[in-house]
Amino acid sequence: MGGCVPVRGGLVVSLVKMNRILEISPADGLAVVQPGVITAKLASAAARRNLFYPPDPASLKESTLGGNIATNAGGPRCLKYGVTRSYVLGLQVVLADGTIVRLGGRTHKNRTGFDLIGLFTGSEGMLGLVTEATLRLIPLPPTRSCLRAEFTSVAAAAAGVQKILGSGLLPCALEIADPFTLAAARKAIPNTPHCDSMLIVEFDGQSSSVKSELAAATKVLRASSSRIVTAHGNAACEKIWEIRRGFSYALRDTGLVKLNEDVTVPRG
Repeated sequence: MGGCVPVRGGLVVSLVKMNRILEISPADGLAVVQPGVITAKLASAAARRNLFYPPDPASLKESTLGGNIATNAGGPRCLKYGVTRSYVLGLQVVLADGTIVRLGGRTHKNRTGFDLIGLFTGSEGMLGLVTEATLRLIPLPPTRSCLRAEFTSVAAAAAGVQKILGSGLLPCALEIADPFTLAAARKAIPNTPHCDSMLIVEFDGQSSSVKSELAAATKVLRASSSRIVTAHGNAACEKIWEIRRGFSYALRDTGLVKLNEDVTVPRG
């Protein structure tokens, strides 16, 4: 479920063959899926119906929705859209004694009783196994644009984060890369920039607002950045994100012991 190593005597249960998208309902703004569905597969299927599933872990081409629910996965877009827990409307769960229970439902607003959906999301299989999930979908933003800003120090890149957020802008994604990560990436990922540190900033929404926000972010970062590269549209933005999504594999290939953690830039 969550890619975890079991304790001695424990069990790993693979639900990877439960990989069907059972329903996508534009009218209700939701999808009903089995836990083995790959994240990118749902995102693509939703996009074909002009709908959007925002959680985008770096491993979205490999990670399953069941694993995302088990770990409450986020991804770069969590800055604007939140993490998996914000998109789970209902669950079918098998408890330790074999009891099958249904939690939540199909409504987007449900404030009645205890938040059992929130309790199970992120529990990493400790409370039960998710065998079906009803997930919230939202309208697909019509436009997306990115910029990659390069810096001569990680301190300057971190200061760039503060400048972006302090200017009143809210990107859908804002990612920082440090010197060690970029050095590893240059050995494994084509087109990784030759800089000390970098930021990736993405905006999405209506074309006019995205254009103005990207211009504002470029202006904010221009003084402290050694180079800024912009990209417009899905294909161009994905070329920038390919570098970021390869970081985990590049770091693994250094031969060092790698512990996965979510690290954030302090706001204050």
